[in-house]
Amino acid sequence: MGDSQPRYPIRDNGASSSDPTLLKQRIDQLEAELRETKAMMAGLAGAVGLEARATIIGGGQRSAERDVKASGAVTPIPAPSSYSATLMPSPRSGRSLGADYTPPTVETLDPSLHLLLILSDSALPLGSFAFSSGLESYLTHHQSQASSVPSTPQQPPTILLRRFLSLSLSSLATTTLPFITAAYNIPNLPTHTTTHSATSSILHLSDTFDATTTCPVLRRASTTQGKALLSVWEKSLRPPPQSTPPSPVDLPTLLTSYRHQGGNDNPPHLPIAWALISLSSNLTLHQTTFVFLLNHTKAILSAAVRLNLIGPYVAQKTLAAPETLELVRRAQEVGLRVRVEEAGQAVPILDLYQGRHELLYSRVFNS
Repeated sequence: MGDSQPRYPIRDNGASSSDPTLLKQRIDQLEAELRETKAMMAGLAGAVGLEARATIIGGGQRSAERDVKASGAVTPIPAPSSYSATLMPSPRSGRSLGADYTPPTVETLDPSLHLLLILSDSALPLGSFAFSSGLESYLTHHQSQASSVPSTPQQPPTILLRRFLSLSLSSLATTTLPFITAAYNIPNLPTHTTTHSATSSILHLSDTFDATTTCPVLRRASTTQGKALLSVWEKSLRPPPQSTPPSPVDLPTLLTSYRHQGGNDNPPHLPIAWALISLSSNLTLHQTTFVFLLNHTKAILSAAVRLNLIGPYVAQKTLAAPETLELVRRAQEVGLRVRVEEAGQAVPILDLYQGRHELLYSRVFNS
C-alpha cells in the first residue's frame, strides 16, 4: 500500500515534497477528483426508470437503488417535488396515468344487499343440506323400477335431476310461496297496530301451514330448518335495538315471540321464519321469494352431488344454466299469484316420494 502510485501522479521537477507549490497542485488534483466522483454519483442517480420512480413514490427506496445500479444508464431525474406529476404505468391497460387521473368512485353497499348475500350463502347453518327434498327416494324408486322391467331404458342422470327439479319447484310454488307472501305482508297490514296482534296472526298462519303440510317428512324438515334459521338470526343477524326504525310492529320482538311462543304444538316453520327475517332485513318480496327458491335449487343440486348422481362442476353448470333460471322465475310467478286459501300440492307424487324416504333400506339423508 505504501508503494502504490497516486491516481493523478505529480511530476517531480526537482522540487522538494515540502514545496508549497507542489502541495497546492496536490490539493487542486484532489478537489478535481472529488468533483469527478460527485458527477459520477449524480449520473448513476439519474438512471432511475419508470418502474424505479414508481417504487420510489411508494416508499421502496432500496428497490429503486438496486434498479439504478443494475441499469448503469445516465439519465437526469426530476426533483422529488415533481414525483407526483410523474407518469406511472397502468397495471391493466399498460397506458400511463397522468397527474390529472381521477380514481373511480367507490359505491356504497346497500345494507339490504349485504344481508341478501348472507341469506343466499350456502354456508348459512340451516341444516338444509341434511335433507334431499325427496330426491334420494325419487332416484331409488326409479332405479328399482328400471331393474324390475328389463325393457325399460336407463335414463341419463341429468334428465332425472332436471325432471325432479322442475317438479320440486312447481310443488314449492303452490304449497310454500303463498305462506311466504302472507307472512311477509302481515306486519304491514293496517289492522295490526301492535306487535301482539301481528304475533297472533303469524302463529295462526304457521299453524295453517303445518296443517296443510301432509307429508310428515317434509313437516319435520321445515320445522328443523325453521328453528335453525331463527337461532342464526337471534345469535348472529339480529340488529342492535337502536338501529331498528320505530314501527307499530316491532319485528325483532315478533321474531323472538314466534320462536318461543309456538312450543311443540306449533313449532316455527322455515317459510314463515324466512319471510319475517327477510322483511326485517329490508328485502323486497320479489327478492325474498327468489332467494328462497334459489336456495332450494342449490340444496337439491348439492344432494345430487352427494348421491353421486352428478359431479360438482355439472352441479354448478346446472345452477348457472338459463333453463334453471327460467324454472325459478316461472315458479316464482306462479307462487306470487296463489293465495293462502288456494294453496295446495300441485305434484302429489312428491309427497309419496318424500313419505317413503324413511322406509328405504339404506339412505344417506335424514328422514
